[in-house]
Amino acid sequence: MAAPKIVQIRSGATKQVDGYGFLKEPDFDDKEHADYVKRYLPILVNRRKKWDALLQKQQLPLSKNDLTKRYIRKGIPQVYRRLVWMDVSGAQRLKESHRGRYKALLASSLSKEVVHAIKVDLSRTFTHNVYFGSSPDGLRLPLFNVLGAFASAHPDVGYCQGLNYVAGLLLLVTRCEEDTFWLLEALRENILPSRYYAADLFGVLVDMEVLGYLIGNKVPRVHAHFKKQGIAWNLLVTRWHVCLYADVLPVETVLRIWDCLFYEGSKVLFRVGIALVKLGEEKILGSNDLFAITESMKETCTGPAVLDCHAFIRRSLEIADPLSGKTIASLRGRVGEDVEKFRGLRGRRCGGFTDLYLGNPLDPRS
Repeated sequence: MAAPKIVQIRSGATKQVDGYGFLKEPDFDDKEHADYVKRYLPILVNRRKKWDALLQKQQLPLSKNDLTKRYIRKGIPQVYRRLVWMDVSGAQRLKESHRGRYKALLASSLSKEVVHAIKVDLSRTFTHNVYFGSSPDGLRLPLFNVLGAFASAHPDVGYCQGLNYVAGLLLLVTRCEEDTFWLLEALRENILPSRYYAADLFGVLVDMEVLGYLIGNKVPRVHAHFKKQGIAWNLLVTRWHVCLYADVLPVETVLRIWDCLFYEGSKVLFRVGIALVKLGEEKILGSNDLFAITESMKETCTGPAVLDCHAFIRRSLEIADPLSGKTIASLRGRVGEDVEKFRGLRGRRCGGFTDLYLGNPLDPRS
């Protein structure tokens, strides 16, 4: 966890921010946060000692084994996070096998449409973070460079909404444009399903439906409530998937999720989604329309049970166990075929996303 600090705001006032540059919200609960820090700091100190010893015994790349998985699930110290993410995700191997590529991509030209789309989203990215303001020494220019390079590397896609939050948080951790670019490439190539960040967001659409199916198995009362209210899952969880929980959950919790994501793969995203729905179960069941359900989930996503990232990660692993990669792959295959058929019947573009379904025709319980 990055330590809080005081920063000078342009008006001359001072505000408290955390170690990642996020401003304290007006409704910030100081006592609740102080209690959390008191519980979590000893864990951080202990994990740092464990990681120091681990990396003294073995150099990167880390071996794929139960010990490494256990260490990563319990959290990577911030001082090692960039190096470990680059290693376990495969980003370092991509970077080394394509030396000079990032610099070449920066020199390539972008269409006016792509430049405009990126610039529009730059002003929307982490507006409550001091590093993404208009200061010339901030992270807006590095973020533009990363997103522009990614668009140049994938001209069939260009710029995809949601990448600004993912790349922005990666920059806050790595403080390195090129490493951030290669982590995005590793997500695309090694971790997320095909066509996730694509023009039609097909992979996102499939994963939202897969999550709905898993909720039907793991939290059936909530699934039945959604069906009764006629509410589609993707109206609630699109941002979860597109942003990989960035700007949805507390930053320290997101980073702990990404620790696991880069090592274990995208099944982690489903574990987290199931855990969030389970945590918010009673509030959801007491809500009878989309607005009320959305507000109840916002409360859950920023509440103390999620703020306590160490306990939340443990809970997400317990609630969604067992959940194998093979199970996810099988569901994605079946659901993907149905999504393609469904889009053929009712496909249409809507606000940059496709097929925000009015129902859930893919669920066998329908």
